[in-house]
Amino acid sequence: MEETKVITGKGTGSKGKKLLLAGGVVLLVVVAAGAGVGVRYWQTHRHSSTPASTAQRPKTREDTAQDLALSGDYAGAQAAIENALKQPNLSADDKYQLYYQQGANQKNQGDDQAALASFLQAASYEQTQGIYESLAQVATALGKNADAISYYKKAIPLIPPSPLSDDYKRLDEQAIKALGGQP
Repeated sequence: MEETKVITGKGTGSKGKKLLLAGGVVLLVVVAAGAGVGVRYWQTHRHSSTPASTAQRPKTREDTAQDLALSGDYAGAQAAIENALKQPNLSADDKYQLYYQQGANQKNQGDDQAALASFLQAASYEQTQGIYESLAQVATALGKNADAISYYKKAIPLIPPSPLSDDYKRLDEQAIKALGGQP
């Protein structure tokens, strides 16, 4: 009589689960990247709210700097921002957006000290959840935990009402605790 061998799969389950998990993570990253590209495309190619109009929204100085930064041309982005900031009659919102973009570029380049200065300049024009969270992240990277805690605390009351407001608040409070503070 022939001997029948039964393969139970013991010992391969863990490896299979790890492979499945890794595949899921890769899929998630690909989907997130695709969503980011899609949102950016939508932002730059959306039409005005008038249904009969086919004209695109004019490109702003911030759009130009962001496009340059996204293409990896941080020097070009920085030059575009500096030129834009020299323009007369910039609104406070324009200055906020330009300094915020400048800080984001500097942070992405690893120049946290310059990013901190740019974000502080942006905050002098407009106080938002985003600017204070950016300040907190840069302060944390610079080892300025007390400042980071203060920035997170300033961000919390500025969280706009939305279905995710509680989640944003919880994340900021967790960051404060991780830095050794009390929310």
